Order: sequence, then C-alpha cells, then structure tokens
Amino acid sequence: MKTIAGILFLAILALAGHRKSFVKLLPSRAGRFFFLTGTEFLLVGYLLGDSFLGVLDPATLERARPFLIVGLGWIGLLAGIQLEGKALRMFGRASYLWILLYGCFLLLFVSAGLHALLRVWFPADPHLGLAVSVLAVTALCTGQTSMALWMQQASKQKRPLGIVLQFVASINDVIAIVLFGVLIGFHQPAGGGFGLSLPPLEKLAFSLLLGTLMGLLLLMLFRARLGEADKVLIVIGLVLFGGGAAYLLGVSPLLIHLIAGAVLANFSLKSDETFHLLMRIERPLYLIFLMIAGAYLRIGAPLAVLLALAYVAIRALSQGAAGAMFLGRVFRDPAYPRAHALGWGLTSQAGIGAALAVHFHLWIAGPSPPLLLNMTFSVLLLAILFNEVLSPFGLAYVTKET
Repeated sequence: MKTIAGILFLAILALAGHRKSFVKLLPSRAGRFFFLTGTEFLLVGYLLGDSFLGVLDPATLERARPFLIVGLGWIGLLAGIQLEGKALRMFGRASYLWILLYGCFLLLFVSAGLHALLRVWFPADPHLGLAVSVLAVTALCTGQTSMALWMQQASKQKRPLGIVLQFVASINDVIAIVLFGVLIGFHQPAGGGFGLSLPPLEKLAFSLLLGTLMGLLLLMLFRARLGEADKVLIVIGLVLFGGGAAYLLGVSPLLIHLIAGAVLANFSLKSDETFHLLMRIERPLYLIFLMIAGAYLRIGAPLAVLLALAYVAIRALSQGAAGAMFLGRVFRDPAYPRAHALGWGLTSQAGIGAALAVHFHLWIAGPSPPLLLNMTFSVLLLAILFNEVLSPFGLAYVTKET
C-alpha cells in the first residue's frame, strides 16, 4: 500500500512540475533555466528518500525499480529517434571525425585528471579503473533541454550556433551510450549485475539483435491505424519487454532502445510524428524518473561533494580545451564566430547523463556495493546538479550574452 501511495505522490508532483507555473517567481534568468529543465527533481527525490522524509524508503524503491528500467528504455528510444539520416547529413563527413577526436580527448583528459584525484583517497581500490571509466564516459553527455531553452531566447543571428551545439551534443550522447554498453559487457562488478553471465561479444550481439527486432516491431505496429493512446500503450509495453530482456541478458537497456529508435527513425515515414508523440508524455515520466533516482542519493560525507566539484571542474576545463582544439576546426563559418568556445556551451549534463547514472546504480545494486562505486553514483548526481546551474553561464560565454 505504501508503494502505491508513494508512486501516486510522485505522479502528482511530476504533473505539478510539468506545468512549470512556479518558474515565473524566480528573478534570475539562470535560476529559471535550472527549474525549467526539471533537474531540481533530483533534490525533491533526495528529500523524499530515506535520508529525510522516508516517503521513498528502500522497500518502496525496490518495488519502483521496474519504473527505472522503463525510464531508461524511454530515454534511449527518444535518443535513437533523433538519429535520422537526413539530420545526420546536416553537416559534412569531416565534422564527425573532429567530433570523435573531441570525444576521445575529452575522455583522455577527464580520465587522467580523475585517476590522479581518486588515487589520493582510494590508492589500492580494485574498482578504481571502473569508477574512472564510468565518470569519464558520462562526461561526454550533454543535456539539451537547457541548450534549447537558451537558444529560444537568443538573437536570430545566434540560433545557428544552437543547432551546432545540439548536433555535437547528440553525437556525443550516442557515443556515451555505446561506450557504456561496451563497458557493461566487459566489466561485471561484484555485488551486482543484471542477470545471465554472457561473454562480452555475445552481449553486444544480443543488444544489436534485440534493438533491431524491437525497432522493426514498432514499425509494423505503427503502420496500423491506431489512436495516440494506443500507440503510447504499445511503446510502453515494448519498452517493458526490452527492459526486462536487458535485465535478464545483462545488457544495456539504453543501448537496445537507442538501436530500436534509430531503426524507427530511418525506416518510418512518420518518425517525426512518433517523436512528438513520445515527447508529449516524456517530461512527467522523466520527472518521476529523477525523483526515484534522487531518493537513492546518499551524501554521507563531505568527500562526495568535494569529488563532485572536482569532477565538474575537470570536465569543464577538458571541454573547453578539447572544444578549442577540435570543434573550432569544424565549424569555421561566419555564422559561428565563437566556434572555438563551443566546448563551454556543452556544460549541462542532464538527460542522458542522469540516465547513465541510474543505469550505473542499477548495475552495481546489491547487498553491499563497494564504497567507491557507491560514491561514484553520488558524485554523478551531484555533478549533474552543479553542471545544470553552470550551464547558462557557459552558453552565455559562447554566445557573448549576459
């Protein structure tokens, strides 16, 4: 009964947050953007969790775990639907090479900085490499909501810059999801795991096969004359199926649904209609997802906050340096006068970043997860909050606005 009451309470909060009526009370433009993205619901979930109010106690969270699996699948599906061939051809082929180099150097810079930092507190921890890898891969993610909101209010001359930023962010998000899926295949932390123990290559093969089959099934079902409600129910059912299969096989639900979304986007004649249909209920689902994730957050010591701040600083500096080195070489055009500063506009880490953090937490869940890996989850969620606050300032620097 408590579980049902807790989920209903989350649904009410999500619907209230969806209306965004309280945002107008905030005098700061940066503050309004933070609340418009919905990331503050991580804090709401933290307050509702066992650390404070206890509405979302461990038993309730355990029963709500399937909702997190559905949320991961839904986010992956939305990311995949954006991989339409026409949109991917918006920029030249050379741009993909430079974006890939940007991602590689960002991973290298962040990994080196975090490894040196974490060795100070965890010098002999066997999970150090895994923690650094997860933090580095998640550093690639960029939340596009704050970016889109900011560019809506930017001058007409600077809106093309927003298209560039969103393009770079989309490619980096896909790279992060794929790398995380590979990481799951090659590392199985003690005290957790999604299910069957399969070799890494078999996990990747199952991910590709299952994602393709789900995409084809969605294509066939959407060709029938169905109402919007029926289509939504079909998607929810398939996401539940895909999430359950991922849980059993030990593969990434994000990667599976990313592939399914890409298949749907490139072989459906109504991919835009499908995307907008999913987006209509995406925000309430995402807010519930964030609240459940926030309830898992544990800040037992100042070390987690300090590490999160250090992670934010290392990531921001790495983005700025890598962006100046590579992204500025791609978009040399009068329409993009601040191309060398593009890296600073990718500060936000919500969206896919939050999904990877939750995915990581589910992956390491167990009776006694290792201290470093448990702290890694807290560092990720705190960093997402900090980066969402800093994001408007990074975008203002790129567009020379205040």
